[in-house]
Amino acid sequence: MCYAGVTRARPARAAGGRGGVALQDLDLVCGRLHDAGLRLTGPRRRLVAVFAGLGHWCTPAELYAAARAAGVPAGRATVYRLLEVLVEQGLCRVFAQRDRSVRYVFCGPGHHHHMICEDCGRVTEIAECAVEPPPAGFAVREHAVDFFGQCDRCQAAKT
Repeated sequence: MCYAGVTRARPARAAGGRGGVALQDLDLVCGRLHDAGLRLTGPRRRLVAVFAGLGHWCTPAELYAAARAAGVPAGRATVYRLLEVLVEQGLCRVFAQRDRSVRYVFCGPGHHHHMICEDCGRVTEIAECAVEPPPAGFAVREHAVDFFGQCDRCQAAKT
């Protein structure tokens, strides 16, 4: 289950000054990582910001490349360790692909779901949870709902 402090559906924000994760959300995420025992160096904190600001799902190699492009001096081992801790803390979701690779989606603090474009990889968070609980007799601990398909931009590009 993901945790994100969102109150409405919104696209995951892009890095590079075109949005990005709110500083208070980034501070909250970094605080949770610190509490989990991860030493938050400057490069790790910047790596979290790069991941949070991507706006699409990515492989570890893609995150590494994005970090390098942003000037973050983080090695591949740092990327994998960060992803591992983010998943453990519910701040990142992992999706297995048909080709046996995995893709990761950043999840800020708070409950939400995702719409993931299978063409461009864009991720939109959905804060409103319309999932109805099952009939009596089943105790739900958590749930996850993610939608995979084609975003409006990719649909428009194909017409």
